[in-house]
Amino acid sequence: MVVMIHVSGYFLIKTDLTLFDTYFVSVFSSLVRSAVPLFFMISGVVFLNPTKDFTVKYLINKIVRLLIIYVVWNLLYALIDTWNHFTFYEFVKRIWKGHFHMWFFEYMIGVYILIPVLKGLVAYKNGKFVLYYVIVFFIWGILKSTCNAIPFYQQEIALLTSKIHVELVDFCGYFVLGYYLSTIKVSARTIKPIYLSIYLSMVALQYLFIVIFKINFIGVDAFSIFVALEALALFMLLYHGRLHVKPNKTLLLVSKATLGVYLIHPFFLENLPLGFLETVPIVFALPVLFVIISIISFLFSLIMNKIPYVNKWLV
Repeated sequence: MVVMIHVSGYFLIKTDLTLFDTYFVSVFSSLVRSAVPLFFMISGVVFLNPTKDFTVKYLINKIVRLLIIYVVWNLLYALIDTWNHFTFYEFVKRIWKGHFHMWFFEYMIGVYILIPVLKGLVAYKNGKFVLYYVIVFFIWGILKSTCNAIPFYQQEIALLTSKIHVELVDFCGYFVLGYYLSTIKVSARTIKPIYLSIYLSMVALQYLFIVIFKINFIGVDAFSIFVALEALALFMLLYHGRLHVKPNKTLLLVSKATLGVYLIHPFFLENLPLGFLETVPIVFALPVLFVIISIISFLFSLIMNKIPYVNKWLV
């Protein structure tokens, strides 16, 4: 989903797209826009499970590993980006700013730091206040962010919604939301049509705001109400829809490679000679580029996972 977001972005920043091309690419972008919220929600299911305990040492090791990945990969991308016009100032500036996709680790590290606090929330009175926290997240994390993006009377809305400050409602909210949704009881028979309808409706609304109204935040931001509900609907479909997949060698191989794919795919997207795609109709160019980037990134990730120390600390 993340690779598709960035492949779609590759085409959307081109200035020579026709109106049809823009509409076509925006559909795919809207279908996968909930990728990052979903990752935090899945992580919340794993880490906030009351039956699983984690030592402080375990969490510190996780945080240190994420920090090493963040620093080293930012350094590598800074070196690549300044290779042909290297200056020490520009190199350091690129490292400090970080590559465009590395922001994810900044938020993930922050959430990991707060895992003991969030586990305390889940454990307190058998999770009695988890739903309360989820409601607070939707009000101050989702609705507030969405309202602040409305162009009509934007300053007045922002002034009103900033009167009361509530913290810990960014990606921590998705972390707890994922855990909460995993605990509720639902009927697998009715869940598929209901949440599939919600998912498709949110995709349509994102598309509408991006293409028709040109309000990109509401269509693409992780804290837009449409992206949040898309993530919620997909999570419910996949977690409660009885779409059970038994672990197998292929699935485990793909799972092991996903972090490496995330880290390295922008390199290929930015550096492969892709000019030939400009002469191909967008209906073919987009899926072809998606497949090329995914396969190459996957293969390189597998190679990195075979290298000692690299597999332990960098992928």
